[in-house]
Amino acid sequence: MYPALPYRGLISVGATRQASSYSFVYPPSIIMIGILINCIAGIFLVLTGGLVIVLVLTIQQQQRHRPRRKIQMAMTDTRANSLCLKTQLLHQLNGDNRAATRLLNHAKQQNPGRSETWYLEKVIFDLERDRH
Repeated sequence: MYPALPYRGLISVGATRQASSYSFVYPPSIIMIGILINCIAGIFLVLTGGLVIVLVLTIQQQQRHRPRRKIQMAMTDTRANSLCLKTQLLHQLNGDNRAATRLLNHAKQQNPGRSETWYLEKVIFDLERDRH
C-alpha cells in the first residue's frame, strides 16, 4: 500500500501519513465548485417547494370561488324568471295587483313550503286552466 500524497498547492498538509491511511485533499477550486453546486441545488429545491405551495393555494382558491359563481348565476336566473312570471300573471289579471296577491297568498296557504317561482307557476296554470 502506498501512502496518500497530499496536495501541495494552496492548502498545506503536513508530511505524508502512515502507509495504512488513505487520504486525499481536494484543491480549493474543486471545494468551492462543490459548495456552489450544493447552494444552487438548495436554492432550486426551496424555489420548487415554494412554487408547489403557490400552485396548490391557487387551485384551492379557484375551487372555492367556482360554486359561488354558479349559485349567483342561478339566483340571477331565478330572479329573472320570477319577474317574468309576475309580469305574465299581472298581464292575465289585466294589471290587478290585489287579485295577484290574493291568489298567491291562497296558493301559499294551500301548498306551504314551496318556492316563489312554484307559486307563480301554479297560479298562472290555474288561471289558464279555469279560462279554457
